[in-house]
Amino acid sequence: MLVVENGKGVTGYKVGPDGCLASTGKVIVNKRNVNHGLVLSPDGKTLYASSATTVWSWPYDSATLTIGEQTTVVTGMDSRGHVTRTLVIPPKYPNLLIVSHGSNDNFDFPSGNIQVGRSCVKVFNTSKTPSAGYKYPTEGYQMGYGLRNEVGLAFDANGM
Repeated sequence: MLVVENGKGVTGYKVGPDGCLASTGKVIVNKRNVNHGLVLSPDGKTLYASSATTVWSWPYDSATLTIGEQTTVVTGMDSRGHVTRTLVIPPKYPNLLIVSHGSNDNFDFPSGNIQVGRSCVKVFNTSKTPSAGYKYPTEGYQMGYGLRNEVGLAFDANGM
Protein backbone atom coordinates (compact mmCIF):
# COMPACT_ATOMS: atom_id res chain seq x y z
CA MET A 1 0.00 0.00 0.00
CA LEU A 2 1.36 3.42 -0.96
CA VAL A 3 0.47 6.55 1.01
CA VAL A 4 1.23 10.18 0.16
CA GLU A 5 2.18 12.06 3.30
CA ASN A 6 2.48 15.81 2.75
CA GLY A 7 5.60 17.00 4.52
CA LYS A 8 7.17 13.52 4.32
CA GLY A 9 6.83 11.90 0.89
CA VAL A 10 5.49 8.57 -0.33
CA THR A 11 5.50 5.75 2.22
CA GLY A 12 5.08 2.07 1.39
CA TYR A 13 3.49 -0.57 3.60
CA LYS A 14 3.25 -4.33 3.18
CA VAL A 15 -0.26 -5.69 3.64
CA GLY A 16 -0.72 -9.18 5.03
CA PRO A 17 -3.14 -11.85 3.76
CA ASP A 18 -5.59 -10.78 6.48
CA GLY A 19 -5.71 -7.26 4.99
CA CYS A 20 -3.85 -5.72 7.93
CA LEU A 21 -0.55 -3.89 7.71
CA ALA A 22 2.28 -6.40 7.92
CA SER A 23 5.06 -3.83 8.19
CA THR A 24 5.79 -0.37 9.47
CA GLY A 25 5.98 2.29 6.80
CA LYS A 26 9.08 2.71 4.68
CA VAL A 27 9.66 6.10 3.04
CA ILE A 28 10.03 5.35 -0.66
CA VAL A 29 10.02 8.91 -2.03
CA ASN A 30 11.58 11.45 0.30
CA LYS A 31 9.96 14.65 -1.01
CA ARG A 32 8.28 16.89 1.52
CA ASN A 33 6.26 18.74 -1.14
CA VAL A 34 4.27 15.86 -2.64
CA ASN A 35 0.50 16.18 -2.39
CA HIS A 36 -2.24 13.69 -3.19
CA GLY A 37 -1.33 12.98 -6.83
CA LEU A 38 -0.15 9.33 -6.88
CA VAL A 39 -0.57 6.51 -9.41
CA LEU A 40 1.19 3.33 -10.50
CA SER A 41 1.54 2.33 -14.13
CA PRO A 42 -0.79 -0.56 -15.08
CA ASP A 43 2.14 -3.01 -14.89
CA GLY A 44 3.03 -1.70 -11.41
CA LYS A 45 6.61 -0.91 -12.43
CA THR A 46 6.48 2.89 -12.55
CA LEU A 47 5.42 5.19 -9.71
CA TYR A 48 4.14 8.70 -10.44
CA ALA A 49 3.71 11.38 -7.77
CA SER A 50 3.11 15.12 -7.86
CA SER A 51 3.63 18.33 -5.99
CA ALA A 52 1.62 21.46 -6.70
CA THR A 53 3.99 22.31 -9.57
CA THR A 54 5.58 19.08 -10.84
CA VAL A 55 4.91 15.42 -11.67
CA TRP A 56 7.77 12.92 -11.32
CA SER A 57 8.17 9.23 -12.11
CA TRP A 58 10.43 6.51 -10.79
CA PRO A 59 11.01 2.86 -11.70
CA TYR A 60 9.34 1.00 -8.83
CA ASP A 61 9.86 -2.43 -7.26
CA SER A 62 6.90 -3.37 -5.08
CA ALA A 63 8.66 -6.42 -3.62
CA THR A 64 11.43 -4.33 -2.07
CA LEU A 65 9.53 -1.01 -1.83
CA THR A 66 12.34 0.76 -3.69
CA ILE A 67 12.55 3.24 -6.53
CA GLY A 68 15.09 3.99 -9.22
CA GLU A 69 16.23 7.26 -10.75
CA GLN A 70 13.72 10.13 -10.79
CA THR A 71 12.38 11.53 -14.07
CA THR A 72 10.52 14.83 -14.37
CA VAL A 73 7.33 14.27 -16.38
CA VAL A 74 5.41 17.57 -16.08
CA THR A 75 6.47 21.02 -14.86
CA GLY A 76 5.04 24.51 -14.68
CA MET A 77 1.79 23.97 -12.80
CA ASP A 78 0.69 27.00 -10.80
CA SER A 79 1.30 26.63 -7.06
CA ARG A 80 -1.48 28.95 -5.90
CA GLY A 81 -5.11 28.16 -5.20
CA HIS A 82 -6.30 24.56 -5.43
CA VAL A 83 -2.99 22.69 -5.37
CA THR A 84 -4.43 19.19 -5.36
CA ARG A 85 -3.47 17.15 -8.41
CA THR A 86 -5.11 13.98 -9.59
CA LEU A 87 -2.99 11.53 -11.61
CA VAL A 88 -4.56 8.62 -13.50
CA ILE A 89 -3.50 6.27 -16.27
CA PRO A 90 -6.15 4.73 -18.55
CA PRO A 91 -5.79 0.92 -18.42
CA LYS A 92 -6.31 0.72 -22.21
CA TYR A 93 -3.62 3.36 -22.82
CA PRO A 94 -0.76 2.73 -20.36
CA ASN A 95 1.50 5.32 -22.00
CA LEU A 96 -0.90 8.20 -21.22
CA LEU A 97 -0.78 10.10 -17.94
CA ILE A 98 -3.79 12.27 -17.12
CA VAL A 99 -3.13 15.22 -14.81
CA SER A 100 -5.74 17.56 -13.33
CA HIS A 101 -5.05 21.14 -12.29
CA GLY A 102 -7.63 23.12 -10.33
CA SER A 103 -8.38 26.82 -10.29
CA ASN A 104 -6.51 29.48 -8.34
CA ASP A 105 -9.63 30.73 -6.60
CA ASN A 106 -13.36 30.25 -6.53
CA PHE A 107 -13.52 32.96 -9.19
CA ASP A 108 -10.37 32.39 -11.24
CA PHE A 109 -11.13 34.73 -14.14
CA PRO A 110 -7.67 34.47 -15.80
CA SER A 111 -8.24 30.72 -16.26
CA GLY A 112 -10.90 31.68 -18.82
CA ASN A 113 -7.90 31.88 -21.15
CA ILE A 114 -7.14 28.27 -22.13
CA GLN A 115 -3.42 29.15 -22.45
CA VAL A 116 -3.20 29.78 -18.68
CA GLY A 117 -3.37 26.02 -18.05
CA ARG A 118 -5.59 25.97 -14.97
CA SER A 119 -9.06 24.56 -14.30
CA CYS A 120 -8.35 21.74 -16.73
CA VAL A 121 -7.39 18.12 -17.27
CA LYS A 122 -4.51 17.35 -19.62
CA VAL A 123 -3.06 14.17 -21.10
CA PHE A 124 0.67 13.52 -21.56
CA ASN A 125 2.31 10.73 -23.55
CA THR A 126 4.88 9.24 -21.17
CA SER A 127 6.60 7.32 -23.96
CA LYS A 128 7.66 10.67 -25.48
CA THR A 129 8.42 12.75 -22.36
CA PRO A 130 10.85 15.59 -23.15
CA SER A 131 14.11 15.48 -21.17
CA ALA A 132 13.03 18.43 -18.98
CA GLY A 133 9.41 17.24 -18.79
CA TYR A 134 6.29 18.65 -20.42
CA LYS A 135 5.27 22.24 -19.65
CA TYR A 136 1.75 21.95 -18.25
CA PRO A 137 0.32 25.28 -19.47
CA THR A 138 1.43 24.90 -23.10
CA GLU A 139 1.97 21.19 -23.81
CA GLY A 140 -0.06 18.00 -23.63
CA TYR A 141 -3.54 17.31 -24.98
CA GLN A 142 -6.39 19.37 -23.49
CA MET A 143 -8.88 16.72 -22.33
CA GLY A 144 -11.21 18.87 -20.20
CA TYR A 145 -11.42 22.60 -19.63
CA GLY A 146 -13.36 24.93 -17.32
CA LEU A 147 -13.18 22.52 -14.38
CA ARG A 148 -12.80 24.25 -11.01
CA ASN A 149 -11.10 21.55 -8.89
CA GLU A 150 -11.50 18.12 -10.43
CA VAL A 151 -10.19 15.43 -8.08
CA GLY A 152 -12.21 12.35 -9.05
CA LEU A 153 -11.59 11.08 -12.58
CA ALA A 154 -13.05 7.94 -14.20
CA PHE A 155 -12.93 6.36 -17.64
CA ASP A 156 -15.71 5.83 -20.18
CA ALA A 157 -16.43 2.57 -22.03
CA ASN A 158 -13.72 3.44 -24.58
CA GLY A 159 -11.11 3.69 -21.84
CA MET A 160 -10.85 7.50 -21.78
